[in-house]
Amino acid sequence: MKKSDSIIPPAPKGLSATARQWWKKIHQEYELLEPDRLLLLEAGLQSYDRWQAARAVLDREGVTVLDRFSQAKMHPLFFVERDSRLSMLRSFRQLGLDLAPLDEAR
Repeated sequence: MKKSDSIIPPAPKGLSATARQWWKKIHQEYELLEPDRLLLLEAGLQSYDRWQAARAVLDREGVTVLDRFSQAKMHPLFFVERDSRLSMLRSFRQLGLDLAPLDEAR
């Protein structure tokens, strides 16, 4: 639903600077003032932050690690990255958001 007024609730504490920018941008574009929609947006942005944190570690350490038998296995944060990205996308889809305007906020 497109935004009709200029009320923007403050971003939840604990979100990254990028997630706070997205909070503001989304509220400028869409009407999301119902409490359940605000919670869904917050959950999506928290998932975004978790995705980015896991991704930063994976970029540094690689997507595989050696187990106690020196066999390569997927880094545990690979699954955190994947699941967090999917969670964010599901939240945004449930809200009916178009992700194109978010790319401009980055």
